[in-house]
Amino acid sequence: MLNEKTHKLRQKALAIFLLIYLISIFFLYLDKSIFFKCVIVMSPFFILAYFATQKKIENIASLCFFTLFFSITILSSSIVQGQELVESFHLVALSILNSYLAYILNQEPISKKVPKIYLIGLFTLCFFLMLYGVNPNQFFPKSSRNTFSWLVLTGTSLFYFIFTQEKIRHNYPLWPVFFSFLISIWAQGRSGIIATGILFCGIIFCNFRDQKNWKKLFYVLGVFISLTLLMSLFIHFQEASIKGVIRRFSYEGLRESHRISIIKNYFDNLKNVKDIIFGFNIKYDPFMGRWHFNLHNSFLQLHYRVGISSVFIIFLIIKGVIRKSKNTPLFFFVALALFLRILTDTDAFIQPYDFLLLYFIFN
Repeated sequence: MLNEKTHKLRQKALAIFLLIYLISIFFLYLDKSIFFKCVIVMSPFFILAYFATQKKIENIASLCFFTLFFSITILSSSIVQGQELVESFHLVALSILNSYLAYILNQEPISKKVPKIYLIGLFTLCFFLMLYGVNPNQFFPKSSRNTFSWLVLTGTSLFYFIFTQEKIRHNYPLWPVFFSFLISIWAQGRSGIIATGILFCGIIFCNFRDQKNWKKLFYVLGVFISLTLLMSLFIHFQEASIKGVIRRFSYEGLRESHRISIIKNYFDNLKNVKDIIFGFNIKYDPFMGRWHFNLHNSFLQLHYRVGISSVFIIFLIIKGVIRKSKNTPLFFFVALALFLRILTDTDAFIQPYDFLLLYFIFN
């Protein structure tokens, strides 16, 4: 009885902490970082309390190895590059927290209420902004409209991760990814539209795949009719956003010259063994100063933070995606959507939502 009460209390504490962490990230994008910093400072107490209430800890060796490896590579690259120690320790703390969250998501069932509350709050905010005609490019003080698609994509990914923990198989709910797709269209970020669109198609495919033969036709018809009606309403009220998206895809396509030039510039600066092994410090590059030292590519950002060790980390993530996708194809579509999204922005490595990518490393 005592163990059961402890287990339920631990799950509630985990759910509350995760929700607080998600909300603190949202305030971080609003340039209110004090809430997020407090969560980072308090996180070691949460981690210790969690493991103190565990009777049996599985796969702890792999977790300790990865967090130690990640921390050492961050500090090594930071020291060689001449980074400030305060910033380096902040990155280490963030990477450790994300690693432990990824581990816990694999080990501990979490209430679906956490991502539901978070997503409903985000969707409600976005639809109010639509009604009042707020420009999505001007809402976040230091971030672009692409932030909206990243927030809804990460929230939706977390929802499906937690949903797969249930032993009873159900159809994956479509509402999280559908509304994420609509919000990405409203925000007019091309990578966000593509990422949420792929995930949307992936969820429909997974549901269709799991249906019995005689139910598949009814499922497709029901989804088609429902989505057509909702899309018609959205197009009617957001005609300007739809035209903006069409215009951006028509005239700008999928390539952006400044992102390509940033990638080329980074590789051109890898002129010696030190920069290849420990990463090139973009803070000393005048060219990157023009872009506010934003690499616009999370994979480049990972190399900048940890050097050649980035290859090993990416390998572990891809290996985990393949392993998890064998039993649950949903993981492939979530990983693909996340990879496509971070390919054009520095939303990952080392950032608050890294636990969604590190999730694939652990069993």
